Amino acid sequence: MMCGGCLGLGFFALDAEYKETARQLSVDYRNDPKVKEQVGEVQAVSVNWGATFTREDELVVYDVRGDKGTAQLVVQADEEEIYSVTLQNGKGEWDLPSEEGADAMQDADMPHDHSLD
Repeated sequence: MMCGGCLGLGFFALDAEYKETARQLSVDYRNDPKVKEQVGEVQAVSVNWGATFTREDELVVYDVRGDKGTAQLVVQADEEEIYSVTLQNGKGEWDLPSEEGADAMQDADMPHDHSLD
């Protein structure tokens, strides 16, 4: 009985970590042109445990739902950083910029003050 409690607590902590990654993915990729084209305005991102457990690698699968459709984000990440993200649906598969690339993309959307140039 004690072991089951430990397993439950471990899963709860793990689930919380993946929910945080899902939230981060939603923030980082909601403005990505390919995500907008394929799923539209992102409404939800959630871990897909079934698809994740059937994979033979270390990647985690997240379902992304938007106002135009659904897709999956296949993610290589740890607690600290997102290393790679691939968007997949019935129409194809696209590599998205990693966290650094997504940050640069968000920076590109920001107005720049060129008065110091």
